[in-house]
Amino acid sequence: FSTGGNAFATANARNLRLNAATAVAHGLPREVALRALTLGAAEILGVAEKLGSIEPGKDATFFSCDGDLLETPTKVTAAWL
Repeated sequence: FSTGGNAFATANARNLRLNAATAVAHGLPREVALRALTLGAAEILGVAEKLGSIEPGKDATFFSCDGDLLETPTKVTAAWL
């Protein structure tokens, strides 16, 4: 993942889930927020043919969390690449 040298964008990538959660809290449909975090992001980065959705032949990261992914107190507890 390259940000073209933009350290600000890289440093804030960890906040994407929390930004999506905030958007949902203000009325964005959950499905739209989840797509933005997955397939939408892959499309923007030009890697949707290999990432962003669960399909045969695509790479995936599976994770578990201790609550609803789009609730701000939720923490990811494990991830498998």
